[in-house]
Amino acid sequence: MQTNEQERRMTLHVDGAWRQLAGEELERELNRQRINIHPEAVIHPMARIGAHTIISGGAMIEAGATVGKWTKVSAYARVGFLSRIGEFCHVLEDADIAPSCDIGNGCYIGKAVKVGSFSNIRKSVALYNETLVSDNVTIGEGCEIGPHASIGEGTKVGNYVYIGDKSDIAANCILRHGAYVSHNAKVGGGATLERWARVEWKATIDAGKTVSSGCVVQANH
Repeated sequence: MQTNEQERRMTLHVDGAWRQLAGEELERELNRQRINIHPEAVIHPMARIGAHTIISGGAMIEAGATVGKWTKVSAYARVGFLSRIGEFCHVLEDADIAPSCDIGNGCYIGKAVKVGSFSNIRKSVALYNETLVSDNVTIGEGCEIGPHASIGEGTKVGNYVYIGDKSDIAANCILRHGAYVSHNAKVGGGATLERWARVEWKATIDAGKTVSSGCVVQANH
């Protein structure tokens, strides 16, 4: 909780530059930019907070992190050291953005989602509740990742990819533009899904395998 003068220092974008403000000057600028910060939010003085943001109680914004304008960070979510959340994003309750991540504009980060360090999530991505994104993952723009899905370390996901509920994408996979992974499917480590490849419900792709462009893989029943 921010109860003393030192804790109430914040870094805001003012007149084209980031400035650290305190006291009455800080309060005036918070009001002018319509920044709504709950008294029980924990914001490091060196974190950067954009205009029209909402930071809920219990949320934590660590040193060097940036929260873009018109973004909401919900209760008990964390934005880690040096991570950046873009503009017009919504980070839900208990989400955890590890250090040195980059989240693009217009992203939806669901409840209790975990994003590992050095991951790069581009614009207009939806990560639904309790999804796990490991370290060093790249997710292209317009992707949709269903609840309880997991994406392994070092995996690269192209633009407009869909990954369904409870699906498991192992480490170091490549999912190219428009690939589709249905619910409860598994993609083994180092596998590649070429453009518009489809992995259907409960299907499994073995480690290191490549699914050619436009091919459909069904589950073995």
